[in-house]
Amino acid sequence: MRRSVAWVIGLGLALAGLALSVYYWDRVPDPMPTHWNWRGEVDGWGPRTLGLLLMPGLAVLFMGLLPLADRLGETPEDRAANAAPARAYIVGLVGFLALMHALTVRAALHPPDYRLPVELLLPLLGALLVLTGWLFPQLAPNRWMGIRLRSTLGSERVWRATHRYAGVLYTVCGLVLAICPALGGERAVLITAGAVFVAIIVLPLHYAWLSARDEQVGR
Repeated sequence: MRRSVAWVIGLGLALAGLALSVYYWDRVPDPMPTHWNWRGEVDGWGPRTLGLLLMPGLAVLFMGLLPLADRLGETPEDRAANAAPARAYIVGLVGFLALMHALTVRAALHPPDYRLPVELLLPLLGALLVLTGWLFPQLAPNRWMGIRLRSTLGSERVWRATHRYAGVLYTVCGLVLAICPALGGERAVLITAGAVFVAIIVLPLHYAWLSARDEQVGR
């Protein structure tokens, strides 16, 4: 993604979230719901100012990371390879925050239960995983973004292999998470979502270890 395009889209999304807050400011209760359990039931409240400005504020902070996208990597070639996908990912994160903000505002406008629609939240989280899966195989070695372990940073071959594997894994897990609400039954959804989050943390670490071991054996 070109630098100018990233700024326009990212700032547009961040400002859209802020505009949503301003538009509904007087209709949102104070205090407002700010935290929900896995069923979408409110279990935390906070000041309206915090609830309506937190996500847009985080989106603006993420936009502040855009200049760093040009500095990811130890060599000019790696920095050039990382810049465009890193910008796209940052903009994707800003879009994720904007949509999350829209869901929280929607929940705050629907008393008396103020339920957060988990059936919409899970596909949104799944889309974030798919975006991460798209990013991983494109990343050249760097110390700021990706699966940064001693084994991956110490070997470009291990880095590439681990990120190709993680890219497929995150994409598949994101699609599974997106269809979770269609499974029916809270237990099935909870088990599936839990398995997804364990898999995306544990399996890439295990694969990196295996790749590093195989490289050492082959020397």
